[in-house]
Amino acid sequence: MRRRARQMISFAGYPQRLLRPIYRYLRSRLEELKRKKADLQQADPYKNRLLTEGLASPDRKVAELTKHETMAALSENLDRDLKMVEQAMQKIQDGSYGFCNQCHGMINTDRLAIYPEAVYCVRCEQERESSAAV
Repeated sequence: MRRRARQMISFAGYPQRLLRPIYRYLRSRLEELKRKKADLQQADPYKNRLLTEGLASPDRKVAELTKHETMAALSENLDRDLKMVEQAMQKIQDGSYGFCNQCHGMINTDRLAIYPEAVYCVRCEQERESSAAV
């Protein structure tokens, strides 16, 4: 009886043999994003106490501020990507991976192969983009 239930769960979503490599990829992507985030934080010019204490020249302060703002924007993008990867990994673990968050239909495997973090099918993603553009 348990075997039959397990097969039904696999049938409802994607089979484990397809999910394992995706999960491994997502795990490696997560580690890569964490490394990039740490590198970005390390390179932030505002970590330099001399700048924040006012010992740097005004020109340097402007350059450092610009670099800091760029780093902050990149950090926000990394945070968003980290969250998406973590959510995809959680969906694999709880059995909901590959289902659209809007229509609850299955997301096309070609889309997931290209963009494993996808949470919307192509149709729903296009609807969201067109409504956001208005």
